[in-house]
Amino acid sequence: MIKKVIFDLDDTLIINKIDVMNNYDYILKKYNMNTTINELYDVIGSYEVSTNKYDRYELLDLINNYYKSNYSIELVDDIIDAVGEWTYEAPKEVVDTLEYLSNKYELYVLTNWFHKSQEQRLKTAGILKYFKDIRSAEIVTKPNEEAFKQFFNDCTPGECVMVGDSIKMDIEVPNKLGMKTILCDFKNKGLKTEGKIITSFNELVDML
Repeated sequence: MIKKVIFDLDDTLIINKIDVMNNYDYILKKYNMNTTINELYDVIGSYEVSTNKYDRYELLDLINNYYKSNYSIELVDDIIDAVGEWTYEAPKEVVDTLEYLSNKYELYVLTNWFHKSQEQRLKTAGILKYFKDIRSAEIVTKPNEEAFKQFFNDCTPGECVMVGDSIKMDIEVPNKLGMKTILCDFKNKGLKTEGKIITSFNELVDML
């Protein structure tokens, strides 16, 4: 019996990253950074594979070391705010599916980014209300086992379902722990996994 459904955020619940990339332009101009939007995005993204827990000052150190600069913590705070400033609206199929699932299960978000940004993005997308909690990288990052084990406090692994787009980040470890998994292959790449696979979000209605 399923009790909890846990969702990855990027490329699972929210697909469009254009607004985030555009918002980084404000950061470059404010701090006179001699870089490109894509490079800054990649530098920040590299933090995901270098830590087990997100910390604002650690991210600042990474940026300063990469650019050989001495930016203040205000830069990281502005980045967090910029990522949260979305105009994205969740598609009807996502809203309808979450509405249906929230009446049957406890829904959670498990994300490798800062809580403040992700909460705002979900709110702007119109889907925050469907989730009981957001578990961010400020607690522990995926794919560390502890990121998934934190949901086992009042249920078994078999009563939890992980839904995500990344085999490495969202699927492999939950499968190992005995969780049910659903891989999102929204771009029809023909991905293979031990668990189930969906190519459109509303397939979750019949699958769960």
